[in-house]
Amino acid sequence: MHIVQILPDLRIGGAEFVAVNLANELIKLGHESEIWLFEKKGAYLNNLDPRVCVRSLNCRRVRFLPLKLFFFLRKFSADQLIAHMWPYTSLITLTWLFSRNKAKLTVLEQVSVSDYLKKEFNYSFWILKMIISISHRLATNVVTISRGTVRDLSKVMNIKEDKIKLINNPIVNLPLPSKEMRGDHSFRENVWGTKAKYCLLSIGTLKPQKNQILLVEAFANIANDLDANLVILGDGSERGVLEKRIAELNLTNRIFLPGGKPNPYPYLLAADLFIMSSDYEGLTTIIVQSLSCGTPVLSTDCPHGPYEILCNGKYGTLVPMNNSYLLGKEILNSLSRKWDFDFLQKRSLDFSSKKQTLKYLDLFECN
Repeated sequence: MHIVQILPDLRIGGAEFVAVNLANELIKLGHESEIWLFEKKGAYLNNLDPRVCVRSLNCRRVRFLPLKLFFFLRKFSADQLIAHMWPYTSLITLTWLFSRNKAKLTVLEQVSVSDYLKKEFNYSFWILKMIISISHRLATNVVTISRGTVRDLSKVMNIKEDKIKLINNPIVNLPLPSKEMRGDHSFRENVWGTKAKYCLLSIGTLKPQKNQILLVEAFANIANDLDANLVILGDGSERGVLEKRIAELNLTNRIFLPGGKPNPYPYLLAADLFIMSSDYEGLTTIIVQSLSCGTPVLSTDCPHGPYEILCNGKYGTLVPMNNSYLLGKEILNSLSRKWDFDFLQKRSLDFSSKKQTLKYLDLFECN
């Protein structure tokens, strides 16, 4: 099959990582794989298999997307189209419909849509909900990535859950890191800055959804009781807020913000604990990546991914949302808890790129 994915760019992010893994795996399985980008940019371009065709719509503003995409859809053909991320999924669906392109269209939502609409957009929730309900019903397939996001999207669209396809993200590629690769002490010292006993790590775009300010506050609560430093990888709008709060807490020599990194694995392998403090998620790619490195995970029990990935605490620790005291307390507890490397890695294989890509191919063959 000839399969095209459409998204804004390939900057460092969960949806972008998934798009690259899916494109690469489709090539390995013998299919034609393309990615259409609004703008051809982003660190993850370097992660693509050279056989993946990348086309640019040269669309710098979202308002020009329907027109630019319309002509692309009239010019190029494919068997399957995959649209990523709202509001682009709705715009792409309506443009696809008017273009009369013969390809089948799958819309893929990566987050808890209701939380995303309420917290990220200054428009009436009911109007946005109506837009999604109308546009997504017109697509060939609607896919989302966890049981929680299926329930959430079915309520937003006011349809039965079985009308939405659950396909976990393709995240893990083989071979997995070996146990011997963990704990590179020279790397730890270079990144975490000192010879602290424990190296704590968080990764995610610096934006309100990820609530890294909660993690900073939690770390401050235990900083005097713990010989540890914290690294938060990522870039985004909240950098200034985080830097200011870190300075106010006199933790500039204990908490570091080195920016976004296209390859998180050296950091995950060097860390003693991965921590996520989000207010909402979809499936949480980085938690699966952490498990694939045998790195213990501590996460807020936010909707919807962490609970499912960690199986309610079987493969990691969950803590209530928006409670810096409990998050700090669980950091201490998690560091004293012993986790089996092979046990964590085995769970990550449920999210292998090949396994999940085959589910997409099964879906397309049913269209």
